[in-house]
Amino acid sequence: MNSDHQRQQDLRCCAISVCRGGIAKRVWGNLRHEYFQNAFQFEDLYVDVSNDTVTITKPKVEILLLGKARFHSISDYDIYGSLAEKYWNGRVYPNRHLPELAVMFPILFVSAEGNLQIHANYQTILCRNMQLDFALAEKFLNKGRFRDRILPEHHVKRLSSEFGGLEIPVSNDDLKKYFSDARRTELRLDAVRCQLLLDQARTI
Repeated sequence: MNSDHQRQQDLRCCAISVCRGGIAKRVWGNLRHEYFQNAFQFEDLYVDVSNDTVTITKPKVEILLLGKARFHSISDYDIYGSLAEKYWNGRVYPNRHLPELAVMFPILFVSAEGNLQIHANYQTILCRNMQLDFALAEKFLNKGRFRDRILPEHHVKRLSSEFGGLEIPVSNDDLKKYFSDARRTELRLDAVRCQLLLDQARTI
């Protein structure tokens, strides 16, 4: 049986299963510790309908059993940061210069081209952090593997001059105050305030 025919058979089985109440959902995560990946889960199958996005010589569609796809969830910011450095060939720093944003966006990322970005607004990990009342961001900043990295001075100056960032990185004790305030005021439940922080993050 050729691979195209097998894929069609797999998708047909998925469709029948889903019509009977099975699982069908979009998933995002870590593919083979090499890529950030958007895909679909149909019951116990992993389905990538844009498999040739990075490498055009690959088949356009990939269908595998979930257990063989080597597709993993991204459950914390250390995992995200490690994959980001590999995938985008950049460098991760703790966000200790914009502490109000850090509760939602704890990562400062310098790309291979030297551009500074704030991370991560990917829906899955952002929602997970908010569901846990910002515990993932707090753990990353206080105990994560990137916690002691120091952002290069020229990026610090830009954050300070353009966005009101702190020139001296905020301490763990002071960071606790920002996280405590976010929890006390129920930031995670305030859609307006969260959107304002998201909009601010996108401008950096």
